Amino acid sequence: MKKWVNLALSSAILGGTLLSGLGAGTSYVNADAQKVSTVVQSFTDLGHHWAAPQIEKWSARGVIQGNQGEFEPERALTRAEWVALINRAFQLPNVKSTPFADVKETDWYASEVHSAAAAGYIKGFANGSFQPTADLSREQAALTLAKLLGLQQDVATVSFKDEKEISSWSKSSVYSAVNHGLMRGYDDQTYRPKAQLTRAEAVVMLDRAIDLYGAWYGEAGEYGPKQGEATEKLNGHVIISAPGITLRNVEIAGDLVIGEGVGEGDVNLDHVTVHGTVKVYGGGENSIHLNNSVLLNVIVNKNDGTVRLVAQGSTSIQEVTVKTGANLEAEKGVTVNKVSLTNELPTDSKVRLSGYFNTVNVEAYSLSLEIPEGSIGSLNISPEAADATLDTGKEAEILQLVLNAAAKITGIGTISTATINSTGVSFDKAPAKIKVGDQVAEDVTVQVGEKELKAVDTSKPAPDPSPSTNTNTPIGSVSNGGDSTNGGSNQNGSSPGGNTKPDVSPWPVLSTEQGVVSVTEAVYFTSDQDGTAYLLSRMNAYWDLNTAELAVKSGDGLTKNVKAGQRTYFDTSRLQNISFPSNYGFAVVVFNAAGKYAVKDLDILNETEAIRDYPVVAQYGGELEYFSLIYNRTLELSPGKTTEGIIQIALDGTEDFKPFDASMGQVEIRDNKIYIRPLSMNLGKNFKFRLIEQSVVTKDSQFNTEFTTGNMNFYIHITLLSHGGGKNAMVKVGDEIEFSVADEGTVYLVPDIISGSKETFDEKVEEGFGKKIEVTTDEVGKSVRISTEGLSPGEYNLMVWGGHSVYITLSE
Repeated sequence: MKKWVNLALSSAILGGTLLSGLGAGTSYVNADAQKVSTVVQSFTDLGHHWAAPQIEKWSARGVIQGNQGEFEPERALTRAEWVALINRAFQLPNVKSTPFADVKETDWYASEVHSAAAAGYIKGFANGSFQPTADLSREQAALTLAKLLGLQQDVATVSFKDEKEISSWSKSSVYSAVNHGLMRGYDDQTYRPKAQLTRAEAVVMLDRAIDLYGAWYGEAGEYGPKQGEATEKLNGHVIISAPGITLRNVEIAGDLVIGEGVGEGDVNLDHVTVHGTVKVYGGGENSIHLNNSVLLNVIVNKNDGTVRLVAQGSTSIQEVTVKTGANLEAEKGVTVNKVSLTNELPTDSKVRLSGYFNTVNVEAYSLSLEIPEGSIGSLNISPEAADATLDTGKEAEILQLVLNAAAKITGIGTISTATINSTGVSFDKAPAKIKVGDQVAEDVTVQVGEKELKAVDTSKPAPDPSPSTNTNTPIGSVSNGGDSTNGGSNQNGSSPGGNTKPDVSPWPVLSTEQGVVSVTEAVYFTSDQDGTAYLLSRMNAYWDLNTAELAVKSGDGLTKNVKAGQRTYFDTSRLQNISFPSNYGFAVVVFNAAGKYAVKDLDILNETEAIRDYPVVAQYGGELEYFSLIYNRTLELSPGKTTEGIIQIALDGTEDFKPFDASMGQVEIRDNKIYIRPLSMNLGKNFKFRLIEQSVVTKDSQFNTEFTTGNMNFYIHITLLSHGGGKNAMVKVGDEIEFSVADEGTVYLVPDIISGSKETFDEKVEEGFGKKIEVTTDEVGKSVRISTEGLSPGEYNLMVWGGHSVYITLSE
């Protein structure tokens, strides 16, 4: 209580107004992020007002406005003025629909009120009104900011004399606002919840709320560290509210809002990582440029006009959700995993996709989708997306097109496989292959040009044609294995229903001559069977022909036909986006005529780079787990050093390091990796390794720096109970695998080429490439089962996350 009284006494000069100064909320931005133009005082009635600095700042930012040169700082703020202030500061999108009986479309505040209601931070009254011209109370202001910022419902940490006057519906929000420094009491130790909020108080609250929210960029310019400097981490959210802004070399923990204040202007993101959602509310026909950036979710929701997003370099985007007209361009080397064209798109909207996209889902009714060039792995027309039009250019390719609604496919682009699940489908150019889905009759017809043709399912054995019964010319048929570009077959293969070749060995055998190559070197390999070979990044480590072809189309892979026993090579200088540690792991994959494959891993490094201070730490399952420190350069043991003397170990979470010598295990240096192989699994938990400084050296005499791993807890055992037990098993697809685990956790059954974070493993399971189950405390040491139903044949790991692995070979 004494601390509160001191604060109140120090504010006596304010004469009972809201305490000035910023609140307790942490600001996560650098100085540049708060840069504002220096302007002459905008208002004639501020004088030495306590809130003048904040009022002038937000006036310069274009968020607040006065009346004939005056701001009227002590006038009560209306509810309409309050939501307009918040919407402009937080760059919330404009909404036109009207949910309130007392808000007319001709009112100046109509769109502001509707946007606030759509954002969910303010509501109307029980009688359906909003009361836009009513004065805003202090407790109403606290409630709206707590909702807007998602503040936790707090309890009292200070005591107000008038606490009983705070409404029950606002009490927790009031204390949340007070505890986060957004609002404070008066010098007489009251809160005055029913008092009218003044315009000056509102601006100060807004200023504090933005500081708590994160960073606000409102003036054209370049922000963030220069090239070559360390990446800056912003732990809050970021708002961009003006055109001509370049944000570079930053990592954003929260959301990034590209606001309506950008207008039709440009925004550049260069080496920007966003862990939250990128919300695009502004921008024009040349606008949002994404260069070498990593974005999880992007939502395009510009109220008026079309916004253009251009992804370049090594940009990676997990998902783009399109709610309004958009032009998306993904250049070679860019990864866009998923694009959703939602049913929120207005009828007859136009969207343009140019470049390389893994999956595109169309949910919007009567959408016009233009695909002038590039490649789409899978394009799905949902049942709700009837009357869609797809206009494909000469350089466009769709590997898998699934039509669950009537649609018109125009243009001369290539469609490798089309699955027909609806009537009313038409093509200007026939797909290379047709599949008839289970939602339509087998004799469904499609329109090709001026002809109505029977859609023969070329994924199944075709019946012998009979002139007396076959009145429609079948489309989509292929012969002698079909076109090598269709993504589902190759020149050495055979088409079902065509001239079938004798079956070949289930799995080819592949040998490579190097485990590590430089970006300027060739990768030499030999296959024991004819087939199609690919050099692919292990980032796309789920092998099927469609994925491989898409990687080649997007510049992330190479391909060639190979002959059995013939030594050949890939030229690594033709690959794009090789970088450590994000994309250095590659694989040579060979598919035979039956579509079965062999894989050999290798690393591609730039041997001209400086050796990194921090290696990648990897753990491997097996009879005894082992570990590796992976560097960006090929390594040798430093002169005068021995492998017994370069690694130290500390047990049980201590800092007591001792040599990892022959009594503990073995250390091996091979290529760009330092392998650490313990002789025993009895290392307990929270152990860590240390690599001594100058233990290894590159060919150009660069030495390592000292490196210590974090705590490691890898010895969680998994024991196979079915299929003969042991550490390896042959399992038929569809069988269950029985096993037990020595500790609770998540167990995955995934292809052994998949690596990454737990989120990556969960994503692959969700996409159908693996399975997972949760083992509870009650199930520890007991028999549990995991299904293999729906998985493809190949090599898998059955692994408990962070612990043991069992190697599983799935066969047909």
